[in-house]
Amino acid sequence: MVRQRRRGFSQFDLLVIIAIIGFIVGFLMVAVQRAREAARRIESTNNLKQIGLAVHTYHDTENHFPPGCDKNNFSAYAHLLPYIEQNNIHAQIAFTKPVSDRANDRARMTPVKLFLSPRDLPPVAGDKPAPTNYLLNAGALPALKGNNGPFCLDSKVTLTEVTNANGTSNTVMAVETLRGDGGTKAVDVRRQHVALKLDSLTPPPAPKADAKLVAKLIAELDSEQFQVRDKATEELKKLGRGAEPALREVLKGKPSVEVKQRIDDLLSRLAPDGAINNLKEDAGVQEWKDGKNINGDRGASWLDGRFLQTTFTGTRSPNDARPDVNCEGLGGLSSPRSLDGRLIVVLFCDGHVQSIPTTVAPKMWQAMCNWKNTTVPIQLP
Repeated sequence: MVRQRRRGFSQFDLLVIIAIIGFIVGFLMVAVQRAREAARRIESTNNLKQIGLAVHTYHDTENHFPPGCDKNNFSAYAHLLPYIEQNNIHAQIAFTKPVSDRANDRARMTPVKLFLSPRDLPPVAGDKPAPTNYLLNAGALPALKGNNGPFCLDSKVTLTEVTNANGTSNTVMAVETLRGDGGTKAVDVRRQHVALKLDSLTPPPAPKADAKLVAKLIAELDSEQFQVRDKATEELKKLGRGAEPALREVLKGKPSVEVKQRIDDLLSRLAPDGAINNLKEDAGVQEWKDGKNINGDRGASWLDGRFLQTTFTGTRSPNDARPDVNCEGLGGLSSPRSLDGRLIVVLFCDGHVQSIPTTVAPKMWQAMCNWKNTTVPIQLP
């Protein structure tokens, strides 16, 4: 009887099978990773939607949005706690004392899951303030005071105001961003920023301005052509304190709402913290190159309403290559930061959430952050 020899796997066959299995496992790992990322994105989107719902519920009760930063530097999130089922934390806050007071330590250290994006690294455990990944829009100007966003200093903006100007579906309420890593070395502009002191921004006294020129520029603030109005505004900015007496004199005559708004914005630049609004486009760039004044506390405390804690300004494009600049928490230049570098997740004032390409034009982004905008047409992708 003839025996049949059974052919086994050759070494080559075995290597082919292992390669196929490895390919399948690799493919599955990529699919699993994408599924997890999609789930995290959905969770972050839902967090923003809940924040938007809480803001609207607060508005229904108080007839205005919560201030982005109140007189004691508490954030809008601190005021929203009862509307996101966090009454226990809300009861722990001493609102009559500064946010940094020891009486608020317990609330400050208490994490709130809603304020954290699952797409970022988990917070480092320890005796530190509880952070947030969602910053509220203070406006398109650098300073928190007198800004044109829905969550600036002591703001009480209403939905009606936003609707009648830029529109709730075009105005940014909040953005998802990467938190700082606490570092003090210039490693990654997405995680660190440059901290500048106010006294380093104070400009020298302006020379006395020509009275006829100032009068002409003020008259042009009421021009029907927005190019003329904008140019006159820029020229008055350059004159600085030299134009202040004439600007205040015009306010006594009760000008139109539009002119008053422009004059108020100009005068706000002359306040002690108004120098922040005169930050140059390249502010912080040299300090970053030199590794000076580096800070990594973006989003470090959801309780604190100051700049880069829970508020941002739409002064730099999303994922800008230049570093953010923080001026003692009173304002500065900032950019929403995302991990993928392509999209940022944005909550709008009507409550809808949308991913915006980081290639959005700077003027468009600033217009979206300015609820008072009536000149730049918004064309969302």
